[in-house]
Amino acid sequence: MFPQNRNLFLLMVLAFLLLAASLVPTRQIAATWKAGQNPAADNCANVMTEKISCESKGGYSYTFTVTNNSGGDVQQILLTPPSGSALTLSQQVFNLSPALHNTQSTTLTVNIGNVSPGTKVCFFVTLMSNERPCCTIKVCPDLPNCCATTSVASIRCGANGSYTLVLSIVNTTSNPIQNIYLSAPAGVTMTPSYFAVSLAAGATFQTPPITITGAHPGQLCIHITLHTADMKECCSVDQCIRLPDCDIAQTCANGICCARAPVYEHSTFTGQKIAAATSWNQKPTDAALTVFDLSGANSFNLGTSGTPNNAPPVYNGPASSKWTMENFGSIFGVAIDHLGNIYVTASSAYSNDSFPQGPGRIYKIMNGTGAITNFNFVPLPNSSAAPALGNISFDCARKQFFVTDEEDGKIYRLDMNGTVVGTYDHGTPDNGAAGFAPLGERLWAVKVFDNRIYYSVWKEDCGRKDPNANNEIWSVGLTLTGNFDPSDVRKEITVPDLAGATFSHPVADISFSRDGKMLLSERTMISDTAPSAHESRVLEYACTPSGWALTSAFTGSPYKYNVGVGAFGGACTVPTATKPSNAAGGNDYDYDVAATFKVWATGDALQFNPKFIYGLQGFPLTGGTVTNSALIDLDGIIDGSVNVKTQIGDVAISCPPGESVY
Repeated sequence: MFPQNRNLFLLMVLAFLLLAASLVPTRQIAATWKAGQNPAADNCANVMTEKISCESKGGYSYTFTVTNNSGGDVQQILLTPPSGSALTLSQQVFNLSPALHNTQSTTLTVNIGNVSPGTKVCFFVTLMSNERPCCTIKVCPDLPNCCATTSVASIRCGANGSYTLVLSIVNTTSNPIQNIYLSAPAGVTMTPSYFAVSLAAGATFQTPPITITGAHPGQLCIHITLHTADMKECCSVDQCIRLPDCDIAQTCANGICCARAPVYEHSTFTGQKIAAATSWNQKPTDAALTVFDLSGANSFNLGTSGTPNNAPPVYNGPASSKWTMENFGSIFGVAIDHLGNIYVTASSAYSNDSFPQGPGRIYKIMNGTGAITNFNFVPLPNSSAAPALGNISFDCARKQFFVTDEEDGKIYRLDMNGTVVGTYDHGTPDNGAAGFAPLGERLWAVKVFDNRIYYSVWKEDCGRKDPNANNEIWSVGLTLTGNFDPSDVRKEITVPDLAGATFSHPVADISFSRDGKMLLSERTMISDTAPSAHESRVLEYACTPSGWALTSAFTGSPYKYNVGVGAFGGACTVPTATKPSNAAGGNDYDYDVAATFKVWATGDALQFNPKFIYGLQGFPLTGGTVTNSALIDLDGIIDGSVNVKTQIGDVAISCPPGESVY
């Protein structure tokens, strides 16, 4: 019978197979997603843990990378705790724009809360697509047993490829910690790597500088163990840091000027280019801030003329708010913002400093009225005596200010309202005690340039020579939001010793030119607050791919810009080869392309014959001496009195009208 009906039999078998096939679902990723099966078998997505760290207030920060292997675009990623779980996630919906294409990855960070330390937790990661059904996978990171939270206080480049690291460690256990050990990967050495502490529960320990050798730029992970007394109990955490590339070639940029020339009511100052200079005077009614009219500077007399002193129009404030010692006290640092307001800092830069409103005061002189207002008060332990503030700089791009504090060695970041919105500490943390920050951690000059903060470190002076240290210029980077980036710090310049001497004086002011040169002015100091004269320079550096380099010296003299005259002796009696070196600590570039005198500096002993001139010296950009410079006596008294010696301060030049980046 079968042979006779073979064809019919074969047709029946084929029909049965087709019917059976129609009753079994085709193996498709979409069906798998709907069914909620383990997608790892189908590789619709992949999750890789990047970092798990303990949060100071409990919980964990979890960073992970999600890779889309679905074959389609993903517009949304959902995170979901298991049903009935108490686990919390700080964010559960991530909208992706643009969409995450097939094989592409994205990195997400969430805070995981309400979990027990050291346990294994799980949650679901779901990829949502407009083209396909959802893909869900289960993620189960292993949470560390948190006993401390750690952070990087600072990381800096050192000599010969080394790094200097400062860590902040918070004890989050309930036990007092007395021993802390650090260990690094093979080939990397950390010195010191052990700290004997007495760290109570909840307390913070900031390490002294740790030298790292044998490491390379990029990520470095350090294992930290904390132990109780007699090593009875211990726990550990890991801290990963990013080591900067210290060999990156110096990038060069142009300077930006946005210091608007002020206008003062009932005066001849209607917006012309000005110089704002600070000083100290003996009488309470004498001026501590003077604004000079520089609009006619191209026709100023030279220092070799019969009348070397120039006396342009000046302004010292309105009658109701005079810019005097009784209203300001001792002020040194000066800056001008994009609106024409002037800012000055209470400073301990003179022999007889006074602070009527405290040493942490920053004053704002209003454009238009000239009225003195209180911009900010940086809190200092002593409300009436030194130390005080250093210098101040305006950040045109982000409309904020930076000011140095000689008491705690920090740079303060302030917004346009004078509110402190950030700080940066160059050295070891301040212990809160009153008094000057130690040499090597004391800062003075500060200037914003090319998205960095340049500042001077006062390491030695005439009264405290250090054969093993030089004064220095450092810089710290700024983030996109304008805050300090402590991972991006570098030493820019080691200030050379005075010619024939074994020391230099601290840099009190930094300026940058239109073409990106850096100008430094030293101030002769014999102690924390006592200035002297005749031993400080104005030095200019050019930006090169390998770093900052001194510009060529002026023919026949030690420096390109030679401040003042004569080979007068100072407090330290430096060799004649250093002369003339009468800088008083202030400088600025004039951005006016038509200006004859494009570099201005404050100085002592600018002229002795026929009269005494102490004040401002304006140089041609190419450099020179008093023979080709413009001289301005600061107080206008050139009758032979030298009472203003060492009492000259800082200077700021406004932008030429119409050229400022307001």
